[in-house]
Amino acid sequence: FTSDGEEDGKFATGLALGTAEGKVLIVTPTSAGERKVVQLNVHKKITALATWTRSEGESGPDLLCIATSSSLSAYDVERNSDVFYRDMPDGVSALSIADALPGSSAVEGGGSVVLAGGDCNIKGFDRGGGEVFWTITGDRVMALESLKPSAEDQQQHQFATSVLICGTDDYQIRILAGEAEVVADITEADAVCHLVSLGHRNRFGYGLANGTVGVYEGAKRLWRVRSRHAPSCLLAFSPHAEENNLSRMELAIGWMNGLVEIREQSSGQVIFKSRVGPDPLAGVVTMDYIGCPVPVLMTIDIEGRVHAWMPQPTQETPEQESLQIVRNEPVESNTTEQLSSEAPVDDLPVLDETTIKKDAAGPDAGVLAADLVVDSAKGVALRLAVPTGVIQKVVVTAEGLYGADGHVVSPQPPAKQLEVELPIPRDVETTLTVKCITGVTKASREHTVLEAQIKLPRFAMYRYVGSSLEEHGGTAPRGWASAALKSRSHMSSRRSASFRITERIEKVQLWIRESFLMADWPKTAIEGSGESLKVAFVSCRRSADEEALGLEIAMKTDGSVIIATDCMQLAADVIQHLCCFLKVTELEASCSFPRATAEVEQAMQLVDEYDNLRQKVTADMADSARTVKELLVRMEDLRLCDYSRKLRQALVNVQRVSRGMIADYSKRRGNHRMLLEALRELNLWINRGANLRVGTAQAAVVAGCKRALKDRDAATLVGVISRGGQLGFG
Repeated sequence: FTSDGEEDGKFATGLALGTAEGKVLIVTPTSAGERKVVQLNVHKKITALATWTRSEGESGPDLLCIATSSSLSAYDVERNSDVFYRDMPDGVSALSIADALPGSSAVEGGGSVVLAGGDCNIKGFDRGGGEVFWTITGDRVMALESLKPSAEDQQQHQFATSVLICGTDDYQIRILAGEAEVVADITEADAVCHLVSLGHRNRFGYGLANGTVGVYEGAKRLWRVRSRHAPSCLLAFSPHAEENNLSRMELAIGWMNGLVEIREQSSGQVIFKSRVGPDPLAGVVTMDYIGCPVPVLMTIDIEGRVHAWMPQPTQETPEQESLQIVRNEPVESNTTEQLSSEAPVDDLPVLDETTIKKDAAGPDAGVLAADLVVDSAKGVALRLAVPTGVIQKVVVTAEGLYGADGHVVSPQPPAKQLEVELPIPRDVETTLTVKCITGVTKASREHTVLEAQIKLPRFAMYRYVGSSLEEHGGTAPRGWASAALKSRSHMSSRRSASFRITERIEKVQLWIRESFLMADWPKTAIEGSGESLKVAFVSCRRSADEEALGLEIAMKTDGSVIIATDCMQLAADVIQHLCCFLKVTELEASCSFPRATAEVEQAMQLVDEYDNLRQKVTADMADSARTVKELLVRMEDLRLCDYSRKLRQALVNVQRVSRGMIADYSKRRGNHRMLLEALRELNLWINRGANLRVGTAQAAVVAGCKRALKDRDAATLVGVISRGGQLGFG
């Protein structure tokens, strides 16, 4: 839930709550001590609420933004009317109010905007309902937050413009300074569900689906903690009652186990905690709800129970529950801490009649030998060996790859040497923590835990096969992209992705060695005829009916790099990873992916067909509804006139029209689902095409695709993705 602001000096602060039945309750306390409740029937699943207060220099009332699975509306509470209503075919899953457009200052931003995150896209609307912002993301947007530059940042000419932070379902936190200007791209361990600005030095808090909560300062993580319970809401709150400390915001967290706590934003130290009940918290808000001199902290759980705390610097009153200061050690950076309220000792698993020794520093403990290998049949495998004893159990944990329990293997029978196949569903760079439980013999009841850490490269699932795929027996990739750092290179005769860089070959070699498992790669730099560097890889991921995906990377002496693959997503990932490693900030590109081109054109055609069908079905349903109303009036007349035979016939007609409306609704529901899938595919293809470029070229692709989508021009859209935004429009 959220709150409405004060208006004209009157006490008009209220709460807005969304229910599971598609209703919005607006609770406003009156001067007489009573509460005024306004109920809005939305009749749709409510996905997000946000209060749109007036920014400096703006006129008009405060608005309540209501997001549903198919629409976005701005509601004027005082006038009981919608200011604007927009259809959102792909739904809205997150809302945020920004004082200015991302990438602009508050002066030049043109007023406040509401930002709505949907399925692979973010849209922004002004107070009149006009679309003023549009960009694409890699997956469904789960959280949005706008960072406003502080006065200190503006004086230092750092972060002088507002930025937008979005958290997506593909574990990404992306900081945007415009429709396509990416300031930072952060990969987390799970889906990003919550974001909140802390109003100091570009700090923001985040919450993940796996129970992790932390704070970033820009792209640098300050601290994080993890619980076995997931966070349900985050809030920036000042727990200090003194007026001179109200600007110091801390991170308030509501948990799914009914716990609310406040942590210091710079260190993660617990300032306050309280359990409000066994039910998950639905929201946390700070507001002047009961006429207190300072804002109170309020929580509400999913059953509707509300709790409030008011900061008390000196004495406490029995009627009010004050914030209690809890002494706790600060959390170290990049570490995890278990919350004191979770997992009692009795819940922890134990090994019956087994003694675990974790002291691996003794003379008899030995050293765990661990190494990664890539094989065509097994994919990435972990080779383990111990000098003494046998391995009885292996636990592999990795952030962003495995869950809290990790990947557990129990070899049968226990062996001294072991090769563990590692499931790697997606390309991620992380550190594997390997723990082996070893015993002297197979039947030993006393065990020793040996631990080792090993780095997993980003593209570990791609096996090195030599200088070309044709030598390996495969076929050359059909997709290509061409890019240039300063001057555009000539197209390769083979279908590939190429760009020119000013770095030396040794830098690209170093990137290849760090990004792939290259144990079999020769030390020599020259491979192939006339090539300074040429390597080929085959993906270890394959389905039963598809050929293994190939990848070729080549670099010539003039600095041109060629990347050949049939997968646009893989080409985009490779280019982004290489540019990040080489610190490349500007990169233009052109590409040709025949399969992608056909799928983009098909997706655009499907969007047009589904949209036309949706309009036709909607019109038919409106006609049917009008017919039902006429028949009902006719039935009432027949009943009053006691025409039984004609009344039965009219009832049959009503039932027939009703069945037709139900069938039309089923068609509309299926059509809407297919429209969402087509729109998602279009957004994903645009995101892949934009990620083939870096900097202004990437922004030009997003802008060009936006115009092509508005014009419903499939040919222009394909041209922008293939040749770049500056070539798609004059």
